[in-house]
Amino acid sequence: MKNLKKYVFNTLRNLTSWLESFSATTILKLFRKATFFVSSYTIFSFVIITASCSGQNTNQSQDTAEEVITPVLYKNLKAEYVIAPNSFSSSANFNKYWRNFYPWGPDHNGTARMNEDNIKLEDGVLKLSANRITADEGFSLAKPHLKIAYHSGAISAIPTITISDSIPQIEVSGYFKAPSEKGTWPAFWLTATKGWPPEIDILEFKGSDLNWQNTFSYPKNILSKKIKMLRPAQGWHQYKVILKKLDVINISIEYFLDNRLTAIHKGVNYLNKPMWLIINLQMEGISGSPGPMQSEYFAKEIIVKKWRKTSI
Repeated sequence: MKNLKKYVFNTLRNLTSWLESFSATTILKLFRKATFFVSSYTIFSFVIITASCSGQNTNQSQDTAEEVITPVLYKNLKAEYVIAPNSFSSSANFNKYWRNFYPWGPDHNGTARMNEDNIKLEDGVLKLSANRITADEGFSLAKPHLKIAYHSGAISAIPTITISDSIPQIEVSGYFKAPSEKGTWPAFWLTATKGWPPEIDILEFKGSDLNWQNTFSYPKNILSKKIKMLRPAQGWHQYKVILKKLDVINISIEYFLDNRLTAIHKGVNYLNKPMWLIINLQMEGISGSPGPMQSEYFAKEIIVKKWRKTSI
C-alpha cells in the first residue's frame, strides 16, 4: 500500500511539472482532447459493464458465465453406496431408499398434483405418468398456486445428501427417458432440506429439447448450462453430478451427460447443507401450456455414492 501511494504521488508531481512547461492556450487544448477521451471511455466502459452484468441473469439463449474451478483431488477415501443401483428392482428395495411424492407433499410449482397411482415399478424401471384430469381439485398448495389440471408422479430419497469434511465427495447419477414436449417438466434434482438454496438441477426439461443443468447459490446467483438433446424420450441417457468439497464453505459441482463432462459450477455456501434428491414429472408452469393429455417419464439405475475420509 505504501509503495502504491508513493507511485501515485511521484506520477502526479511529474505530471504537474510537465504541464508547467506549456502555455495556458496549449493546456486548454489538451484539456478538451482529454475530456473527449474520458467521455468516450466512460461510454465504452458502460457498454462493457452492462453486457457483463446481463450475463448474470437467467437467459434462455445463452449459458451463464462460469468461474474456472479446479476441484480438489482427494486420497484415502472409502466409497460406499447411499442408494444402490437396484433400488427399483422390488417394492422392498424401493421402500428402503425412497418415499412417494415430494418431501413436503404432493404439490409443487406446476399444475400437476402427485398421485400414488401414477408411480409404477416395472422390471427395474421407475415409471412416472401424468394424465389430465377433469375433476376440480382447486389450486396447488405451493407457489405460484396454479390450478390443478393433472395427476402425476414424484418420488424423493429417504437419505439426504451432504458434502462435509468427513464426506468430501458424492456422486449422483441415473439413466432416464425424459419427455420434452410443450407442457412437460421432468426433473432429477437436489434441493435444500432447510431454506433455499442450495439447489442442483441434474436433469430438467422445460417444454423443449434443452436440458438445463443449474446451480443456485445465495444470493440470487444462478449458473446454467443448457444442452440440446435429440429425442431425449426415445433412448436412455445418463445424467450425473459429482460433488466435491472445495474449501471451508464451498463445493464444486461437476455435471456430466452420457459420461461426458459438460460444466463445473461452484456451490457457494453448500458445505454441510443437507439436500433432498427428487425425481418428478411436473406439468405446465414454466414449461408452457396447454400440455399434452398424458406423458411418461422413465428412470433406472439411480446411484448415490459417497466417499468417506479414512485418514488425513
